[in-house]
Amino acid sequence: NLIDQGGAARVTGAHLRLEHSKISGNQTFVNVRDPYDFGNGGLGGGVAAMRGSMTIVDSEISGNTTHGNYLCAGGGVAIWYGSGLEIRRSTISGNEARCGGPFGAAVYAIGDYPNHVPDTLTIDRSTIADNHAFGDFAYGGGISAFAESVTITGSIVTGNTIDAGTGVYGYARAGGVNVQNRDVPADTRIEDTLIAGNRVEGRFAFAGGVRVGGGTFELVASTVAGNVVDGIDRARAGGVMTEMNRATVIDSTISGNKAAGLPDVTAGGGVMVLTEPDEPADFQSINSTIAGNDATPGIAGGVFFKRDDVEADSPTALFESSIVAGNVSAQGADEIDVADETLTAPVVIAAHSLLQGAVDVGPGVFEPDSVTVALFGSDPLLQPLADNGGPTPTQALPCGSPAINQGTNTLDLRFDQRGRGFPRKTGHRVDIGAVETRCPH
Repeated sequence: NLIDQGGAARVTGAHLRLEHSKISGNQTFVNVRDPYDFGNGGLGGGVAAMRGSMTIVDSEISGNTTHGNYLCAGGGVAIWYGSGLEIRRSTISGNEARCGGPFGAAVYAIGDYPNHVPDTLTIDRSTIADNHAFGDFAYGGGISAFAESVTITGSIVTGNTIDAGTGVYGYARAGGVNVQNRDVPADTRIEDTLIAGNRVEGRFAFAGGVRVGGGTFELVASTVAGNVVDGIDRARAGGVMTEMNRATVIDSTISGNKAAGLPDVTAGGGVMVLTEPDEPADFQSINSTIAGNDATPGIAGGVFFKRDDVEADSPTALFESSIVAGNVSAQGADEIDVADETLTAPVVIAAHSLLQGAVDVGPGVFEPDSVTVALFGSDPLLQPLADNGGPTPTQALPCGSPAINQGTNTLDLRFDQRGRGFPRKTGHRVDIGAVETRCPH
């Protein structure tokens, strides 16, 4: 089928429920003259809901395409000014968005963004895989959400890509998951989820795995690994990009992500924290592991802080019982770094954490506690990312690691990243990082 909205199915002002269904091989196309008027079409290569709601259960949406001259959104699924999108136990794969400005090659959801009224997007025990966005100004190789309270649990987001080319803009954000909630009271929570092997290419390439702008963001018991940004004029945030919000990483692993580009424009192999005027940024890593990320040939292999201009507050950060180790850049071992040492001045507090390599906060403040100071420069001896139990891959510690019994549990977590059956504390004290180790005493 080839129409403007919903290649296979569309509802307006109603609820669409798909159960035990397969939607494949459909297309949408529209020549939108107003670049901001999604209401005219170009939505949902597979299915679409316009001012309605949608539930997708035990279904497959694959091989659909949305395309057009200007904008297009939701190669597989799209909801516009809706009242709720739920995707449960389903697979959305191999869909495409091809146009000047593609949004969400797999899933696109937008609430009442102009009036700052959020909708809800729920993805549970589902797979978002191998979807592709092609266009000069792109957001979301997999999922793209605007003015949405987003909850993703027990899912896999993998192999999604953005190719923004090298044209007028060549602007691309978020290979896996993109959420934009600036000035919108909405929260994003990703739990028990693997975001891996996603890729962003373009002149300006940001956030290989996940990007959240505005609202609040929690990454819980999840792994973000092996994602890549490859940019010519900018290459930032191989794994996670968080901007203008409070972001908290709990019991999670950010590992093996890469920012690749030219020497002066590459930064943040693992994480980028951005603050803008009137939009402060606060980053917290609690009982987590940020390791083996790469920003060669640039800076900040691990965590990269950037303050946009003098009108913006400096970012703040807390590393509590976390490992930041084995991250590399052109400077060698490079765990924490800043964009401009005269402008970006983060306040970074580290408690009961292991920071293996260099830490540079420019004119900012770095406050390590006595345990962090004692462990500084130590090798945690992290094992490669592997299936160590639980729903997501993790990096285990051997019994000889200096991170054993040196951590804290300020949130009273019952389990480590692997979940039930893997207590947060197994020895005399909690281990640093996302995973506990059972060692003889």
